Amino acid sequence: MIIEILAIISIPAIASTAFLLGQKSVESRENAAYRAGLQDGYEEGRKEEKIVRMAR
Repeated sequence: MIIEILAIISIPAIASTAFLLGQKSVESRENAAYRAGLQDGYEEGRKEEKIVRMAR
């Protein structure tokens, strides 16, 4: 009886954990795509000499 109750209680916890891990994965992919887009913009700007490096 106790095991059945624990099993019923644990199902939402497992589902919510899986959902949150899935969300984190989506955010990671979006962040990676954003960073890649920034890098592409930087490379294009350097080619067109719109970005000037600061002299040290």
